[in-house]
Amino acid sequence: MSTVTKGVSQLERSNTSVPQGDSPISLEIWDPARVPGGWHTLGDADSPRRVSVQALEFNRHPVTVGQFAQFVDSTGITLSDLQRRWVDSPHLHDHPMVHVTLSDAECFAQWASAVYGLSLRLPSSDEWEAAARYPYGTAFPWGEHPDHELCNGSDAGWGGTCSVVQYPEGANPSGIADLSGNVWEWTSTIDPETGWHDVRGGSFMDIGWGLRLARALQTDPQRATATTGFRLCRTVT
Repeated sequence: MSTVTKGVSQLERSNTSVPQGDSPISLEIWDPARVPGGWHTLGDADSPRRVSVQALEFNRHPVTVGQFAQFVDSTGITLSDLQRRWVDSPHLHDHPMVHVTLSDAECFAQWASAVYGLSLRLPSSDEWEAAARYPYGTAFPWGEHPDHELCNGSDAGWGGTCSVVQYPEGANPSGIADLSGNVWEWTSTIDPETGWHDVRGGSFMDIGWGLRLARALQTDPQRATATTGFRLCRTVT
């Protein structure tokens, strides 16, 4: 997907209307929670590490299909066949957008930055975990133990993505949702040896302890899959 070059200045800030059942819901593209800067404890209990993170605003939901459709309509970008199938499916518009490469996610962030007049971007891997685990540092958004009733992991039985508002009780205390399960999320953190990027959060294919917030995987940034999406953040100065 090429750099965004048209249509940004004409789009006013607006809500994205996405259908869920018979009643559409409305999700703002940029709806952040505040995460204070300072030292955060990351990693698993048997290998903790202290990391200093700048103050952040971190979006409450991953980018949805409906929001990505706005981006497509505004910029006229070329989609892959799989992306087009998702964007043209109204029943998926409140699901996280998947089949996106790292470049696709960065292009969306560039467009959203122009729409909102803010410097929006993908979080680093440490920023993602710090925001996800704030303020109590628990292993999961809701506590220390996995719970298939609070997220879309393999035990939930969806067999694919679900609405980003399906599990409000699974949000962390800051109100950030979909941190465990549904889809992995791209981060900006790159392994200098492989060139691959960390993804975070687990997906609908993961189970139990595999959905913990400390877990990171490395993924080819040019590979677009049915299990990987993204969300935005920004540094607060």
